[in-house]
Amino acid sequence: MGTEQTLERMRKMRLSGMVQAYLRDSQTEGISELSFEERLALMVDHEWTLRESNRIARLRKKARFRIDAMPEDIDYEHPRGLKRRLFQELLRCDWIRKGYNVLIIGPRAQYHSTLVASQLPIEHWHQCLGDSTVADAILDRIIHNAYKVVLRGESMRKIKRVLDTETEFNNNQSD
Repeated sequence: MGTEQTLERMRKMRLSGMVQAYLRDSQTEGISELSFEERLALMVDHEWTLRESNRIARLRKKARFRIDAMPEDIDYEHPRGLKRRLFQELLRCDWIRKGYNVLIIGPRAQYHSTLVASQLPIEHWHQCLGDSTVADAILDRIIHNAYKVVLRGESMRKIKRVLDTETEFNNNQSD
């Protein structure tokens, strides 16, 4: 069986990542120095990565997020009190496995764990919920075993809107 026939069969089996890896590696100098097992591992790894990437893209699309935000887009330099180390810990998702909650409080643009984002500080939640029995029950279940991230400063959505307006103004001035 020739290379083209093999590639066509791989396509029919929906192994497009392995096809891409094979075509890429066939042009890579020194690839023949790797053993068959090493080359096969590279192709399987590429297929795996492509499938995982596609799965995540499909899930994100299905979730219909209003904002296309990614963890790597977090701006830690803006003075909002975000701690890179805490976010790296949260991104490992151990808090979900442990059944903990995450509270993100401040201005900003589940299953067994809960993610709560609120512009209202925690100390005002009890008053806002009204009925003290209900408030106690809600707060008791989510606050005591939660990571708390308190944001400071202006909303990033508001800052971005101002920057976009300034950029548009500057672009219009140069016309």
